[in-house]
Amino acid sequence: AARGQAAAPGAGHAPRYRLVGLDHRVRQVLRQKPARDRVSELLGSLLMSALVSAVLCVVLMVLGGRSLDGTIDSWSFYAWMVLSSVGGAWLILALGKLWEDQTADSVLRRFAMLVGGLAVGAGAFVASQVLLVEMSDAPSVSLPVSLRLPNHLTETLYAADGSPLLGAYVVYFGGLFLILRWWRQVDPLRKTRLSLWATAACALWAWILTMFWQFPQPWGFMLAMTISIAVQLASPWIGSEERERLGQRYREA
Repeated sequence: AARGQAAAPGAGHAPRYRLVGLDHRVRQVLRQKPARDRVSELLGSLLMSALVSAVLCVVLMVLGGRSLDGTIDSWSFYAWMVLSSVGGAWLILALGKLWEDQTADSVLRRFAMLVGGLAVGAGAFVASQVLLVEMSDAPSVSLPVSLRLPNHLTETLYAADGSPLLGAYVVYFGGLFLILRWWRQVDPLRKTRLSLWATAACALWAWILTMFWQFPQPWGFMLAMTISIAVQLASPWIGSEERERLGQRYREA
């Protein structure tokens, strides 16, 4: 009886240890995947994410009050939304493909995401300039006085009409990619293919970020939502049954 009582506390942890061991075996199988298959999966994910982003941007523009009247301005803004979200999605998918067979190293991954976020921000700014997108008329967050930027920073980051300049884009997207653990959303061993909680967390952080670095809203957090949904739907996902099959394949090998 004493032995049974002693063993009982550890019994509840058995499923967790079994799941960790299974995930390890599955990652070993993923590590053996040929490079050609990896590239093929990545290309398919990139195309899928672009399609999802293109559809979502139409819906979010309507919800955000941006007119879809077929004018050059509306098409330019739509193209900017799609290009910005696709750039972010492709970055996450590419890095996720490199990391899919590895355990998480948060420090290095956050640094890689930061560098990628800076690049995405710069690309979004260039796209806004090429497409002549007007951002000064976008609704924005009303910030407390204590959180407003000093005048010298405001002049560096924003134009006279309030439009964000390169510095504002870079800081905003850099912060967006640095804090959130985006690689979990493209991990093939994630619990579900699409997590609404993860998407809501991305939107919430994008909104909070504007309290420190102003960025035209609601487009900032809508871009975060689009990127989150696109990468989750486009990235490979291994369900529980497939995970068991791959674990069995590893044991037999």
